Amino acid sequence: MFDPRPLLRLLPLAAGLLLANPAAAQPSTPAPSTAWPASKGRAPFHPPAEDQIPDNRFGRLVRYGEHVFVDTQILRGKYVGNGLQCVSCHLDRGRLANASPMWAAYVGYPKHLKKSGREITLTQRIQGCFRFSMNGSPPPANGRVIKALEAYFHWLATGAPKGVALKGAGYPPIAEPDRAPSIARGKQVYEADC
Repeated sequence: MFDPRPLLRLLPLAAGLLLANPAAAQPSTPAPSTAWPASKGRAPFHPPAEDQIPDNRFGRLVRYGEHVFVDTQILRGKYVGNGLQCVSCHLDRGRLANASPMWAAYVGYPKHLKKSGREITLTQRIQGCFRFSMNGSPPPANGRVIKALEAYFHWLATGAPKGVALKGAGYPPIAEPDRAPSIARGKQVYEADC
């Protein structure tokens, strides 16, 4: 069984998020009543509750997108090449503020990506996650997987203001360490936990 404690020691941001909200580590636990951070001068944003997914063709696409998001390993070998799921990085099914929530991503694209030096679409960002984060192959832009994920993100962003940076988007900055990096301390952690 995978033991996350070594990673949590190395990734204080993730540890802080999980320790502050243990339910966030459980992607199947809905949190419809959580108050989300507000953008400047606006009321808090609340993604819709799961029971508000419509019972129609769009709703079925949203539910499939949520299923892929939570259990991405169903695509292992086709589009996923490691043990990660979307919820490995985007906690509480992409709902949790300050854990790269998908409601903020949906209204935030297209945007300029520093590492590529160009503007990318949400579709390209999702494909990049499969390629780089999941060490797999990007699903086709017009295929069912991408369309379902985009439908899920669209539904999560229902009522979110567009054209403003929402508080809680992305991850908060990590505080500077109180001591200089040390190869010797790194070696100890590696030998004990890796």
